[in-house]
Amino acid sequence: EDPHAWWAWHCRAMKRWDTQSYREALILWVMAKIISPNEFKILINISTCLKLLNNHKEAEEYLVLAEQNIVPGQEKEAAIFISEARKGKLPILL
Repeated sequence: EDPHAWWAWHCRAMKRWDTQSYREALILWVMAKIISPNEFKILINISTCLKLLNNHKEAEEYLVLAEQNIVPGQEKEAAIFISEARKGKLPILL
């Protein structure tokens, strides 16, 4: 659990998400983003969390960032997650 590893913060956020502690999950994903600002999973999860917390404008900004940082070779799968998010679903990526 290296505090300088984005994955550790991401795992902590997933645990908080699973217990429905959405604000805490958001804080932990933001910590992960500080370490790895272009990580697709983190960006889409932050967007989902913001949408759940009714911050739709900022959620869309994070979706745009996620679109700009799709992992090469995963464009097709990523497009599905982004499309679903824009339709109102709340995708969370492990």
